Amino acid sequence: MRNNRRGVALILVLGLLLILGGIATDIGRAARLDADIVESMRARTVARYAAESGIALGLTQLRAHRLPNVSNVALGDARFGVVALNLNARIDLGHTDTATIRSLLQQFVAPGLAAAITRELAVRPLQRVGELTLVPGVTDEAASAIVPYVTIWGDGSVDTSAASGPVRAALSPAAAVVSSATRVLVVARGWQQRFPLIHEIQAVYAIDGSTLELVSWQERDL
Repeated sequence: MRNNRRGVALILVLGLLLILGGIATDIGRAARLDADIVESMRARTVARYAAESGIALGLTQLRAHRLPNVSNVALGDARFGVVALNLNARIDLGHTDTATIRSLLQQFVAPGLAAAITRELAVRPLQRVGELTLVPGVTDEAASAIVPYVTIWGDGSVDTSAASGPVRAALSPAAAVVSSATRVLVVARGWQQRFPLIHEIQAVYAIDGSTLELVSWQERDL
């Protein structure tokens, strides 16, 4: 009888040890998960502030009448890069005169379709350039050919000193032309070393001399 009791007690002790071991494993797993979450949140915060630093550097260079184009700038354990695009080197699908828009489109699609697309854009302005494929008659192939020459964030004027050949060839007599950028897109990306997450900021600014006015601000994680 005494041996039986000892056997039962041993089984109970072993069962208790197994339970405690399982609890300890769960606690350790939860602790590691919490640490990973905290580390991920810190990496996301660092990436965002690094991207904002990129925007700040970009604005400094824009005020000095330079388009920024830098990459892998060190900021502690963070890194950032920033580049600016002259939107006036493209044709704005919402503000440039319709004759110029139609002339550009005719370089990639049939004249009749170009006229129809131009009318559609006047009635239903795009929210993103990528929506060009949603316009009736525009194939993926045509959109891919057109996109490098257009924007929706411009002010309607074209910088002839920076515009490409297809853009200059499309200009109508009524087109508004400028000799320097009056609207730019600043793209900054920030990240923390050893972490895959990248934070991107896309900011559009109107330029008047050394004065910069924010037009649009968008952020996303990559």
